[in-house]
Amino acid sequence: MEHESFESEETAAIMNKHFINIKVDREERPDVDRVYMTFVQALTGGGGWPMSVWLTPGELKPFYGGTYYPGVDQYGMPSFPTILRRIAQLWSTKREDLEEQASTIMGQLEEFTSSPPASPGTAAAAAAAVDPKQLLAAVRGCAKSLMKGYDPKLGGFGGPPKFPRPSEINLLLRAATEQAAIGGKGGGKVGSMAGSKALSAQQLLQASLHSLQVMAAGGMYDQLGGGFHRYSVDEYWHVPHFEKMMYDNPQLALTYLDAFRITLAAQRQQQKAAAGGSSSSGAAGTIAAADAGAALVSPAAAAGSGAGAAGSSSSSSSSLAVEDDLLMDPRVYATVVRGVLDYTRR
Repeated sequence: MEHESFESEETAAIMNKHFINIKVDREERPDVDRVYMTFVQALTGGGGWPMSVWLTPGELKPFYGGTYYPGVDQYGMPSFPTILRRIAQLWSTKREDLEEQASTIMGQLEEFTSSPPASPGTAAAAAAAVDPKQLLAAVRGCAKSLMKGYDPKLGGFGGPPKFPRPSEINLLLRAATEQAAIGGKGGGKVGSMAGSKALSAQQLLQASLHSLQVMAAGGMYDQLGGGFHRYSVDEYWHVPHFEKMMYDNPQLALTYLDAFRITLAAQRQQQKAAAGGSSSSGAAGTIAAADAGAALVSPAAAAGSGAGAAGSSSSSSSSLAVEDDLLMDPRVYATVVRGVLDYTRR
């Protein structure tokens, strides 16, 4: 919208003629952003930025809002100028209706935002009430959907502009752990997912580590100042959009920390196996999934000597083949985590 609408002199003329325009920095005023984001989510069923909200001039009560609007009417979606003209027309002809609507909405918002948060005990009880099978099915279904957009050549998900999407990588890491655990318990192939063959834990882990690797090596990561820029303009992760977001970087620090723990555990297992010299020749190693407590073990290690194999099958571990060249040096992840933390502290 910056180029399509906000740089348009025609759009600016409409805004200045009919509205008092206030720009809010959501990082400086997250309290304001939270209130109006709640309104937009309730009104449209979704949220995001850039976000535009129209308020009554006196009491600043919201009566309409949305996120992205194109510069011109297209694909059945009204343009930002069309929205502006329509709201200006309604305000001049049906102002009382809009003010009444705004008062009703504001009352509902105040009731919602003033509700006390759920206590830890209540939240834990609600989580315990969820059927584990349904939860697993949801995780696996989301992972399958995300993997459809995975770029196996260049890493990441979807086409340009490419965003880091830490929450999606976190889900894939969890799904990899779940898949490996199921495979280990069943002693064979992982079962079906949504009526088709499930993605293997190796595939999910490969997509996660590959994406993290190329993001850290590309221009989106600030190699000098630390921290990640908002997204890569191109599909190769070369040219960043030069804007660092505080809501992205802490999430990315946690994701890279998980990757560090995973690869460090694998490295230590390889070193231990090399020192023992028995059951791990060519093994990719144990990959400790940070958020699930299960261990993902290479088939070579799992199929080692009798005692070793028995130990693996009697624990919560499960089998996963991971190629050596997919396991990044843990120090790379640690460097990224330190860089991101240094940036967020400044």
